[in-house]
Amino acid sequence: MREASRNKINRNSIRKKTTQLLQECQISNPPVKLSIILKHLGLDVIRADPKMIDTKKISAFIDLEDKFIVYSDSDPTVRKRFAIAHEVGHYLLNHITPSHVSNLNSDDPKETEANIFAAELLMPYEWLKKEMPWNSKIPLLAQKYWVSQEAMGWRLYKSSNLL
Repeated sequence: MREASRNKINRNSIRKKTTQLLQECQISNPPVKLSIILKHLGLDVIRADPKMIDTKKISAFIDLEDKFIVYSDSDPTVRKRFAIAHEVGHYLLNHITPSHVSNLNSDDPKETEANIFAAELLMPYEWLKKEMPWNSKIPLLAQKYWVSQEAMGWRLYKSSNLL
């Protein structure tokens, strides 16, 4: 039973971390400017050489030792933003390995937590509550928040379960 509770993802804890980060960076409306957050955290970002990573499997990775994120430049901008926010999640959630390579589609609990972190950072719950009712606004909200329609759809679906 202890193992299960240790592996349980605490969405409220992640929400508190993202809210605090946004406040520290004085970001209060969409779209979230990742450059401000990266500078605040002292993280560098590097565009990957297409030969450097398999972009079919990996969108980004973080080197925690040297504090830099490498991302695939072949992805659409919204995917790059989510991948970078995901890596920031690994950094702030203390998913410590010297060089963390992420697979956004993995079942690993750390990957799920980093995905939740990225969604909460780019599409904060409190901001989305002000956008209600959501009905057919997904394309407009995705554009406003600089995220994919798929990410916004999932975020709204998950958020409606929390209301």
